[in-house]
Amino acid sequence: MRSVRRAAIFVAAMALAPAAHAAPPAVSIHASPASGPAPLEVTLTATGDAATYHWDLGDGSTADGASVRHAYPAGSFTASVTATGSAGETAQASVSVTSIGLTLVAPRVGRYHQKLRFHGRLVPARKGARLGLYRGERRIASVRTGKDGSFIVRGRVGAPDQRYTVRYAGAASNAVALAVRPGLDTAFRGSGQIGRPLSFIARSRPATAGTLTVRIWRGKRLVKTRVGQGRLSVALGTRAAGAYRVTVSLRPAAGFVLARRALERIVFRPYLSTGSAGPSVYELDRRLDELHFALGRVDGYFGQDDYDAVIAFQKLHGLQRTGAV
Repeated sequence: MRSVRRAAIFVAAMALAPAAHAAPPAVSIHASPASGPAPLEVTLTATGDAATYHWDLGDGSTADGASVRHAYPAGSFTASVTATGSAGETAQASVSVTSIGLTLVAPRVGRYHQKLRFHGRLVPARKGARLGLYRGERRIASVRTGKDGSFIVRGRVGAPDQRYTVRYAGAASNAVALAVRPGLDTAFRGSGQIGRPLSFIARSRPATAGTLTVRIWRGKRLVKTRVGQGRLSVALGTRAAGAYRVTVSLRPAAGFVLARRALERIVFRPYLSTGSAGPSVYELDRRLDELHFALGRVDGYFGQDDYDAVIAFQKLHGLQRTGAV
C-alpha cells in the first residue's frame, strides 16, 4: 500500500514539472562589406544550426535565407537576423552597415580662375570629417564637416570641360559642371595727355574663351573696330583733346558665357585754369561732380564754380591752393 502511494506521488510530481525546452539555435552574422560608398551592395551571411533565417535589413526591407544581398542608400543601418531552430526556438544577431553618401551644389556660373563657393553634406553625418574638393583628378581644396555633416568650401574655377566633386573614404559626390565666365582684362596705356602715346589693350583668359571685338568711338563717331582671339592692342591718336569710349565684347566659345566691358578715356591738355574749355574741362567737371564738390553745372567750361571746387579739393587734400589743375 505504501509503495502504491509513493508511485502516485511520483506520477503527480512528473505531471506538475515544466516541460523541457530545446536550447536556442547558435547564430552568427557577417556583412561584406560593412562600409563603403553609397549605394552600397552588401552580402549578409548568417551561420549556425538554425533551420530558417529571417532578416530585418534596417532600412524597412526584409528577406529570408542564410545569405542575402542588399543595396543600401546613404546612411547608417543595423541589419538583424532571427534564426529559428527545428523545435521552434529562436535567437537573434545583428551587424552595423555604413553607406557613405556625399552631395555637392554650386552656382551655375563661375568666373575663370576665381574662387567659387561650393556646399553640400556628408551622410551619415560626422563632425570633423576632412573632405577633398576635386577639379577633375586634382584636389584644389579641403574642408571639415560640421556636426550635421554639412560643409562649405571655396575652390578655384577652371575650364568649362572640367567637373567638380568632393571625396571622402572612397566615396565621391555627384559631379558638378559649370558654365565659365572668362577673365576679361582691359586697360589704357598712357596718361591721355595731348601728344603722348596712348593705346588700348584687351585680353581674354583663357585665350581660347572666344572671339574678342573692340569698338572705339571718339565723341559720337566710331573710329576703330578690331576682332581677334586672346589679345588685342589698338593705338589711339592724341593730337587733339577729346573723349574716347571703348566697348569690348567676347563672343564665347562652348562652355563659356558672354563677357562685356565699357571704358572711357579723355585726351586732355596738361594744364587747366579759369577760361579753359573743351573735353578736358568736361571730364574735370564730371569728376568733381562725382566727388560731390559743388558745381553750377557740368558744361565743359572752367568758370568760377570750377575754380571754387578745385580750391576746395586742394584744401581737403593738403595741396597748394592754386585753383588750377
